[in-house]
Amino acid sequence: MEIRSARRLHRPARAETSAPRSSLGARLGSAGRIQFRDLCYDVLAGSSTNDEHTLLKGPMSKISADSNVNKHGLSRHIPSEIRRTIRQGCGFGCVICGAALYQYEHINPEFQDAVAHDPARMALLCAQCHDKVTRRRLSKESVDAARKNPKCLQQGYTRDFLACGDNGEILLNLGPIVTIGCKRILRILGDDVLWVNPPEVPGGPARLNAMFQNAGGEAICEIVDNEIRVRKTNWDVEIVGPELTIRNGAGDIALVFRSEAGHSMRIERLRMRHRSVEVLIQKDGLLEFGASNTFRQQLSGSMFFHTESCVEVFQDHLRIGGNSILRPGTM
Repeated sequence: MEIRSARRLHRPARAETSAPRSSLGARLGSAGRIQFRDLCYDVLAGSSTNDEHTLLKGPMSKISADSNVNKHGLSRHIPSEIRRTIRQGCGFGCVICGAALYQYEHINPEFQDAVAHDPARMALLCAQCHDKVTRRRLSKESVDAARKNPKCLQQGYTRDFLACGDNGEILLNLGPIVTIGCKRILRILGDDVLWVNPPEVPGGPARLNAMFQNAGGEAICEIVDNEIRVRKTNWDVEIVGPELTIRNGAGDIALVFRSEAGHSMRIERLRMRHRSVEVLIQKDGLLEFGASNTFRQQLSGSMFFHTESCVEVFQDHLRIGGNSILRPGTM
């Protein structure tokens, strides 16, 4: 309930007392119990004290203003350069299990005692491993040991599983190309680059597969039957909400992949080379292909439903939808 709506609540009539309203003593019954109903009304309608964040005096008085700053004045906000250093040192995933969804964890000292965000004393933990630390099922010493030899650096990648829906088909946008329930979405020089396998069992999820490379042709990320694996050799990998961003360097975006709940996915940015073919998806949303100066073609938008083959790239032309051949200059 929002505070402004709570202010319209009416307090039930009660007998007047001689004690002042703002005094905690006025809210103590004969047995020393706090009159809980009155305290609840004050929390909803706003405290009557001068400090709107203060209801009670003492160490429990602050409710919101300073909750993100520790006793040394250190904010919970971690500067972007420090976050990137931590990600790089941890292999872009949880140091314990290698999961790609992570939180930033102060190891020693803990946040409440830290005077700085020191990458050497911090690590990435997934929500499950972080909860184990909180419940003391996993020690800080174990986290520190894992930080020095992260799981992601051991296995060569960080990983996560995509929720692709249970209706047996995937809705995926390749820049301006919209595909629904398609099998072979992108094929370059005879190689499958983005494709979907059928469910393993009836009623199960369709299985997305992909091979992403950077502008130099080096592998940066792959998807194997809905398991996304991001290589440890990347310069930076960041996950914010549903969006995965891989960078080759400062300001050099190789891939932006967005996975919404259910079965909707979108490749919003891409800059890659597969053999001799360049593939670009820029901010303007256009999809562009080029092959060793033999041709360059832009696509502004197409939609495919349950199509066997969507886009095929050859050395000197494109094939759209499995039957139409587009040569340079036709679009």
